[in-house]
Amino acid sequence: SCEATVYMNFNPISAECMSIGRPGDSDCCTLVDAEDIYDGQYTGLDSLMIIAVDGESIDPQEYDVQICGPGSHDVRLLTVDICGNRDSCEASVTVENGNPYAYAHGFSDDGGEDCCLTVDLWDIDDGSYDPDGYVDSLYISEVDGEPNWDTSVEICGPGDHTLTLRIVDVCGASDEDEATVTIIND
Repeated sequence: SCEATVYMNFNPISAECMSIGRPGDSDCCTLVDAEDIYDGQYTGLDSLMIIAVDGESIDPQEYDVQICGPGSHDVRLLTVDICGNRDSCEASVTVENGNPYAYAHGFSDDGGEDCCLTVDLWDIDDGSYDPDGYVDSLYISEVDGEPNWDTSVEICGPGDHTLTLRIVDVCGASDEDEATVTIIND
């Protein structure tokens, strides 16, 4: 009889992550599967799972993970090979949202005998745009430097008045544009 030593000739799987960007949905979230960010080999791989998002541990799972909020998020991936060796890597997942644009235009009008005008946001909106299509709000945010949070305002007094049009999307991205409204007093 004799004794022999047997060595397993197997190189453990190394986790390799790649960063990705995805558009957000109407809640400013995107779904990411472990395979979306895994860039390594599959031969000898037993399981692949996302285990943390932005430093917060989650139950290991092999399904989609919902990532919310605009900008970049750190996603940790765990790989386990057929011999039980583990490795992890981190990918940057960016929830992309196209910033909205406010387009305002001014106009002149007769203020009548009280020298006042009621201006609706549609009177000054020149086709504000949200590329994602998820506008949360569109309103007049300032009137002559004074804060306002309404869609309609009354302005009085002859001359120029500055109104600020503001658009905000569901991810919190916003834009503003100014319009000059002139009240004419003949």
